[in-house]
Parts: sequence; structure tokens; C-alpha cells
Amino acid sequence: MGNNRLVRGGYIPNLHLGISSSETSFLLEARGGSVFAHARGEYNQSEGDSLVDINKVISDSFQVIEDGASGSGNYYQASPFLTYLTNNPDIITGLGWSLFPPVWTKYKRASNETPLHVLERLAAPTRIQTVVGRYWARMAYVDIGHKRMQAAFQKTRKSSNYANLDSQGSGKYRVKTASQPRYMGASIIPLKGTRAITASMTVAGNALFIGTLAISGSGGVRYLDVKNYTVETIVGSREGATLVIANTSSALVL
Repeated sequence: MGNNRLVRGGYIPNLHLGISSSETSFLLEARGGSVFAHARGEYNQSEGDSLVDINKVISDSFQVIEDGASGSGNYYQASPFLTYLTNNPDIITGLGWSLFPPVWTKYKRASNETPLHVLERLAAPTRIQTVVGRYWARMAYVDIGHKRMQAAFQKTRKSSNYANLDSQGSGKYRVKTASQPRYMGASIIPLKGTRAITASMTVAGNALFIGTLAISGSGGVRYLDVKNYTVETIVGSREGATLVIANTSSALVL
């Protein structure tokens, strides 16, 4: 197991432990999905409700993506990342259920590398930072191809904590210090209003972030990338928009 290591923006506590716990939660969740539908039918078992605490996933999205810290971590709630990887809604080469067993067998022994290192090799030429950025963008509305998690999101979204910003006046906001996205975490920011929307972001220092605007409507969710720190679009009267900013560190941490 890895020790606590200080990373730009915060600690990365026991990333290896977090992944192991998330795999357990992911497999329990997958049992209720389409992949195991035939097996459930043989034993007359229903899909059941999602076991994932979507409220924590959304409210604490700023945490390290797989945080194994005792008491405050998200290691049992971070399994949606694995669901995203296996469902592969963005059709990224190397992802999907074919990740297993390579995500385990392609680990470099005695290297102390994390599963993110393995995933980057499997998803090449797509960088893992791009994968993480797209995952968090889809988590704005839990659009990861899992209807039970989506149902849980719709049921609990009003109680999720989105209070991650402090107003600076004149339509400007600054992320709260305690809510700053840590290693591969994200800020999920619902936007108010419809029609023409413009969102701009400013990043301090040389930190690398990926920004995406997710717009949800009756036809599904569409995604617009933040380019040159700005994104703009027209939001319909029956649509909702959410800005997602993911801390996609340029270097993976060992």
C-alpha cells in the first residue's frame, strides 16, 4: 500500500488501497447491470437499487479521485470511475470490459505505480488526463451508461452540496480553499439561467485543468470543451448547464 504523499493541491492518501476498495464496490454494482442479466435471470434476481453513495461522489468530487484516507476517503464511493471505464460511453480505444484482466496483469511489479499508470498505457494514445476529464464531465449528470446510478442521482441531486465557490462580485467566483480540486478530482458547478451563457476560468500557476460544459436536456447530455479558458453556448429553456473543472495533473504520481 502507498503512503500518504503530498501532491499539488493536497494529499493523495493510499491511492492503491482506494482502488482495491473501489473494485469491490464496482463488482457489486456491476452484478446488477446488463452484463450479468442472464445470470440474475437464472436465479430470479432483480437488478435492485444502486449501492453507490452518489451524493458523496458529487458533493466531494474535489477529493483525490481514489482517496483511501480513513474516515474521510471516497474509496467505496469512487466505483463510478470504473463503471465509466468499462461502459466506455466515449468509445475510447483500450477501454471497456476488455480492461479486465490487463488492468491487473499489466502492472509493473515492484514499481509502486498506481492503476492510473496502467490505465494510461491501456488507453494509449489517449492520455489518462483526458479520460479523467471526460469522466468528471459525464458525472455532472451521471451520464455513464448506468441507469440505476442515474436514478439515484435524480433522487438525491437536490441534497448534494454544490457550494464550492465564494462570490467575488460582478459575476466572478473563486473556488473555496477547502473545495479546490485535488489530484484528478473536480469542481462540479451548476450554472443558473438559460439562453446565451459564457463561462471563463482562470487557473493560478502552472496547474493543468480540463474544463467542460455539460448541457442536459430531453435529448440527453451534450458536452462542450473549454478552450482558451472560455466556453459559450445557448442553453434552452428546458435545459440545464453545469461547468466541470477537473484537476488533471500533467504528471502521474507514483
